[in-house]
Amino acid sequence: MLNDVGDPSDLERCVLGDENWELSVDERIALLKKAKSLGASSTAFLIDFYGYMGAHLDPEPKKESSFQNLVFLLRGHRS
Repeated sequence: MLNDVGDPSDLERCVLGDENWELSVDERIALLKKAKSLGASSTAFLIDFYGYMGAHLDPEPKKESSFQNLVFLLRGHRS
């Protein structure tokens, strides 16, 4: 059902509302990527996006980049 959703704010709400991680890792990654590609950009979403990607991607430059982006957001978020 989420594959048919095209509104980034709806996708953001779905991602952030999945507190118990009821979606599988692959489903959540696909949802996160889709939401981001459609323009989801709230701080809460980006922290979730980069944190999840950094935790679940295979070791590669994208994983390191996700961690760097997460640290940058968390530093700015506390200011």
